[in-house]
Amino acid sequence: VILLDRAIEGDKYTAWIGGDNKEIGRQAGEYIVERLKGKGTVLMIRGIAAATPTLERGGGAMEVFAKYPGIKVIEGDDCGYQREKARKYMETFMQKGQKIDAIYAHNDEMAIGAYLAWSAQMWTGPSSEKPARPIIVGIDACQVEIVDFIKRGQIDATFKYPNPGPRGI
Repeated sequence: VILLDRAIEGDKYTAWIGGDNKEIGRQAGEYIVERLKGKGTVLMIRGIAAATPTLERGGGAMEVFAKYPGIKVIEGDDCGYQREKARKYMETFMQKGQKIDAIYAHNDEMAIGAYLAWSAQMWTGPSSEKPARPIIVGIDACQVEIVDFIKRGQIDATFKYPNPGPRGI
């Protein structure tokens, strides 16, 4: 039995092939801390609550954030790695009026969803009340669409998750 991408508890498998999600989370965390100069509020939009990538991507970033007392983290909802769920969550979150400086989404789909919700809100209401766009960071870097969002300045960064499929096969 060869596991691709997701680890499991126990040892009932021969090999696991996947990326280092904890290290990717650390890299994303370092990027966010650097951009915020060590101070600010980060909204973390999580994937599937019990999934290994969610725990590791979140844990890696939290290791970094814990070193900076000026960084406050809001652990957001489980959005299942889905764009639409993240968009709806972000819409609801923004209605609370809580200021955030960065969004760390556990994948690019959720980062895009968060951006789309933020962008839609910016078209309503008086311009004097519109906050600056938060830094938006995702993970995976496996689709052209995320690169286009970054090139247009709508999303700030993504961190590459190596696709384990070719190595696994």
